[in-house]
Amino acid sequence: FASIGMRKPKLQAMLAAFTEMIAGVLLLVGLFVPTAAAALTATMIVAIAVAHRSNGFFIFNEGQGWEYCAILAVTGIAVSGLGGGRISLDNAFGFDYAGTWGFGTGLILGIGGAILHLVAFYRPHSPKGRR
Repeated sequence: FASIGMRKPKLQAMLAAFTEMIAGVLLLVGLFVPTAAAALTATMIVAIAVAHRSNGFFIFNEGQGWEYCAILAVTGIAVSGLGGGRISLDNAFGFDYAGTWGFGTGLILGIGGAILHLVAFYRPHSPKGRR
């Protein structure tokens, strides 16, 4: 993570792995779906900004483009609006996140979380010869 301009690289690696695992499990069981989807959306937006943006659009480009991460980010926002469905833990506990509230939550937390993360931790390398 240090090589792509992230401060505290060990912490960043652990946070990224933890976020992807926990959010994935929450989505799998359908619990707190908008929040879990927003976490994955934020992670993908950060990945686009720091690692994939300069490699072009398509994933098969050298260094992998940002296409796949963008699809995952947009899918996360869409899933947050769809909710967990009939056989989710959200439904079993009586949480109804489907619709505008879930979509808004996923959109705001996903994009907002990515922006906050980038502001707090991203320090891109300056071009050679410039400070």
